[in-house]
Amino acid sequence: MAAVYIETTIPSFFHTARKDTRSLARKRWTREWWGEIAPGFQLHSSDAVIAELQRGTREDLKTQRIELISALELLEVSDDVMEIATIYIDRLVMPRDGAGDQVNDELGLSTPLLTTPLNYLSEDESDGD
Repeated sequence: MAAVYIETTIPSFFHTARKDTRSLARKRWTREWWGEIAPGFQLHSSDAVIAELQRGTREDLKTQRIELISALELLEVSDDVMEIATIYIDRLVMPRDGAGDQVNDELGLSTPLLTTPLNYLSEDESDGD
């Protein structure tokens, strides 16, 4: 079973208070993905995601977002991970540069596939109707 790392946008989109059209579409796509597609993956997150979610300003949304990922296996943010993140930041490949995978090649790391819930939904499910 393939593994998926859940970062902050998934719980943020799942429990958004925004009412604009784009935000409502992202909420719907995320909830469809979470309910229908996500069970086919091993889902992981980390304490770094929880810490970022805790910086939110609305207590109700913070609680809901953290509860959404509370049952997921949390990956350790090791010293190696921190060192790699520092290299990404120092080389300015995160988040602006799409060539960040070249750094992974230099470090001998595989590059994960970055996707959104919309990548997994058919056109019929994502047409906005």
